[in-house]
Amino acid sequence: MIKYYSLKNKLLVKGDVLSPKGGLVENAFVYRDGNWQEVNPDIINDRIIGFDPFDDSIYGMGNAEIMDELQEISEEEANNLIKGRE
Repeated sequence: MIKYYSLKNKLLVKGDVLSPKGGLVENAFVYRDGNWQEVNPDIINDRIIGFDPFDDSIYGMGNAEIMDELQEISEEEANNLIKGRE
């Protein structure tokens, strides 16, 4: 199942979700220069789990600020964002 996300209200990303219930993605793509370009799925997964690469403590996961960078949007919203960029 494909899910669409707005990342920091700047990047439009989508990913193949591993489970129909949601969660981590297997493949990820960012919309750039009029095309979907494959990227490392960590661009989405790190934000889903709130992974902070700069925090070496036990609090490096579940960081709410990191999680808030990612907003799930509908396919229709994604298509509207794409149309607005062309």
